[in-house]
Amino acid sequence: MNDRPQVYDANGNLRQGGGRIIAWDGENRPEEIAAGLSTVRFAYGPDGARLTKTVKTDPNDPVGRTTLYLGPDVERAPGPASAGIWTVYPHPDIRLQPSPGGHDAIVQRDHLGSLRRLTRPDGAALASSVHRAFGEKLVASGADKLDSHGSRTLVLVENSQRKVLLSRNKT
Repeated sequence: MNDRPQVYDANGNLRQGGGRIIAWDGENRPEEIAAGLSTVRFAYGPDGARLTKTVKTDPNDPVGRTTLYLGPDVERAPGPASAGIWTVYPHPDIRLQPSPGGHDAIVQRDHLGSLRRLTRPDGAALASSVHRAFGEKLVASGADKLDSHGSRTLVLVENSQRKVLLSRNKT
C-alpha cells in the first residue's frame, strides 16, 4: 500500500501500515495509534467497553483532549472551556447534545446502516456523506463530523487532512 510495508502480529492485528503504528492490548483492542506527531490512546473498563479516548496532536500539550464514554448511550467530548460537549443517544437514530455548542441531530442511514446524513430536528442538514460499495468515503460535507450511535469513528488530523484511523461498531 503506497510502497509502505504492512506489519501484522500473530493475532492478525495491523501493527504498522499506512503511516500508522498501532499497539494492541491482550484482548486485541487498540491501545495506542500513532501517526506522525499525533497520538491516540484508549483505556477500557473491566467489561471491555471503551472508557476514554485521548487525542494528542500537539507535542507540547502534555495532556491532550480526552473523550469519556459512560456506557453505550452517553459520552462527553472536549468542548468549549472546561464544560465539554455531552452527547446522549436515546435511540440509535437520535443524537442529543444538550451542552452549549452541541447540535441535536436525526441520523439518516442507507439500507446497509451506513450513516448518510445528519439533520437538525427542523430538517436543516448538518452533515452528509457518500460511500463506495465497501465503505470508502467519497464525499463528506458539513461542519459536523459524521459520528453516530451505530459506530464510533476515530478521526485524526494530520497535515490538515482528515484520516479515518479506526472504526468500532457497537453491539
